[in-house]
Amino acid sequence: MSIVESPTTPERIGREQYLDSVRALLPAIRDRAAATEEMGRIPDETIAELTDIGALVGLRPRQWGGLELDPATFFEGVVLLGSACASTGWVASVLGVHPWEVASMHPDAQAEV
Repeated sequence: MSIVESPTTPERIGREQYLDSVRALLPAIRDRAAATEEMGRIPDETIAELTDIGALVGLRPRQWGGLELDPATFFEGVVLLGSACASTGWVASVLGVHPWEVASMHPDAQAEV
């Protein structure tokens, strides 16, 4: 079951629930690490799992369909992902941090993005 209920109304989750969701993915991500490197991209299964737990919208404000986690929690999750597969951790950090940057913009700019 996905932590993110819908694109506009994600369930409010806490730090430990989020990190537990990340930890639950680590064995599968670790198992796919070599294939990730060989393919030169993150496997579709991994992207789907990251999406299901809200890893790519962790820093996005709730009003825009994100989990609105604090940055320390988000980056702790990224470090955990990177411990299983450096590429997966890097991609999750890059994709996940942009919504936080957008959230610092004027509300009109946020709505446009």
